[in-house]
Amino acid sequence: MLGINPAAEGWLRLQAPEHARFRSACRKPDVAQRTRLRAILRANAQTDFAREHSFVDIKTHEDFAARVPIGGHASNVQPWLDRMKAPEDNTLTAETIHFFEQTSGSTGKAKLIPFTNGLRDEIARGVAAWMVGLSLEEPKAFGGPAYWSISPPLLKKHSPVAGIRVGHLDDTAYFPPKSAGAFSKWLIMSQAGKHESPDAFYEHTLQRMLECRNLSFISVWSPTFFLNLDRRLRHRVGNDFLWSDLWPQLKVLSCWTDAQSSQWQAPVQERLGPKVIIQGKGLMATEGITSVPYPGGDPVLAIRSHFYEFRDTETSTIKLAHELTVGSSYEVILTTSGGLYRYATGDIVEVTAHLDLTPRLKFLGRTGRSVDLVGEKLSEPQVIQALAGSRGFLAPHMNPCGYLLCLENPNSGNPDDRVIGRVEAALATNPYYAQARQLGQLAPLKLRRLPHGFSERLTYNWAIRRGLREGDVKLPALFQPDELDDLIQELGPQCTL
Repeated sequence: MLGINPAAEGWLRLQAPEHARFRSACRKPDVAQRTRLRAILRANAQTDFAREHSFVDIKTHEDFAARVPIGGHASNVQPWLDRMKAPEDNTLTAETIHFFEQTSGSTGKAKLIPFTNGLRDEIARGVAAWMVGLSLEEPKAFGGPAYWSISPPLLKKHSPVAGIRVGHLDDTAYFPPKSAGAFSKWLIMSQAGKHESPDAFYEHTLQRMLECRNLSFISVWSPTFFLNLDRRLRHRVGNDFLWSDLWPQLKVLSCWTDAQSSQWQAPVQERLGPKVIIQGKGLMATEGITSVPYPGGDPVLAIRSHFYEFRDTETSTIKLAHELTVGSSYEVILTTSGGLYRYATGDIVEVTAHLDLTPRLKFLGRTGRSVDLVGEKLSEPQVIQALAGSRGFLAPHMNPCGYLLCLENPNSGNPDDRVIGRVEAALATNPYYAQARQLGQLAPLKLRRLPHGFSERLTYNWAIRRGLREGDVKLPALFQPDELDDLIQELGPQCTL
């Protein structure tokens, strides 16, 4: 490919066959998904989980649904991990579990997700579709070296579970060996090295980036991670620059752009410069990969990765990939080669279009994060919609009973009452919230202007508290009562709500 970095070209060449299989599968998603379900069940038929749920008798999706209940980590994963005494104990998977990854989504303490070769292959399939698609749309993203934020630096050390380590030691652990070798040659660095402090980690990362002025592609998870990098970079070299000034070949930054992360798109773009494209990441999580960016619209279901079911948010009926309708929203339910069976992710997506017959999905937020002080039944997706265009969150308070509207918009010229009115009107589309306000059960919204950089610092504290990597954290748009109190204290008196 003309103008492509040789290392990137070698890696892309290895991804091309899987991309072709992905495009073929998009034309027959029902066949692709039946194949995935059959392969996962057959491969794990001798596990404890399979024997208890009679995998041997499962012939169809209907059989699968009848024998395996939908559940979360507490019901469908942790009880089987508790039975493990050694790495070879096949409680959840027939394959060896190479390591556990930690995750918590948006709530709760860290949970352990098994990582197997099968799961690695499923993730690699989705990444292949994403990368080849990007090369077709923006080939200059592959003109130079790349920086990917993958590994979990600075996580609190977790003791092994059943003799299996928690966390991995190499960025390439997510890819098959041959692909991993080619991938590592494209990267400017691995994040898996040991760092004694956040300062040491960020300084090492920035030093490697500044040594590579022909950087063309950056992949991070949270946009707040990028903004933290940028803040430290400005402290180091001054404020009078854009990223495109320091890295003139930089073409694409990949990060989350949907739901709560959308509020950071404007400041990220401002720091990058107008010539750098922000590409939405799609829905990729520790548990598995749901959608991948692809030319022509919103991210596409990673149809050849896992087996997917979708719970309609209005009717609670279960649909399969080929049965989804544009305009409807669903909770994603995963079955993977990593030992997750009918795992309710809590991720809510909306179908916006199709690539051939495979749905394009937009991430809306997470189910389960809601507040109900007086019967208002306020959910995070509702809050995200109400905050559209603003950087901030809602935090309940009890005296008087109501919500703080916490915003970090230092350049906003809108008067406080106009901002409050807009958000109140949006929240009032929830009839229970509107009724609670009319009856005086909830006080009017109270606005708090947050100091510049508050959200980045809060993200760091939120990650440390949960034993997670900072770059993976999505701050909630809706906090629980008292959930912020201790974290706010750690940020200092200037950040008091």
